[in-house]
Amino acid sequence: MSNSDSDTSLPWTYRVEISCPGDLDRPWWNVANAGRCAQVAAALAELAHRLAREPAAAGARWCRYHCEIRDSIGVAAHHHSALLPARDVPIVLAAIAARLADPDRANPRR
Repeated sequence: MSNSDSDTSLPWTYRVEISCPGDLDRPWWNVANAGRCAQVAAALAELAHRLAREPAAAGARWCRYHCEIRDSIGVAAHHHSALLPARDVPIVLAAIAARLADPDRANPRR
């Protein structure tokens, strides 16, 4: 495997940090883990599902959002930091999960 190529079957890492809606300095979710690309996609899809069911995520209050995903060789496959309405965070995470679940979209360097 060259330095410009990663493998979706080797461990990827992810970290998602979300502040409490309406309180940008107070952590709400802070999760990180490693796994194959498909496992990372499943974990992000599950987090999106959980957030969508949270009453706090239903409103338009803002939260600080950060998501970083690194592929098997440590290259940032996704990096996004923003202030978002809490109701949009599950939508964003679900879209990232869907992209990662498709190996051709997850690793455009192949």
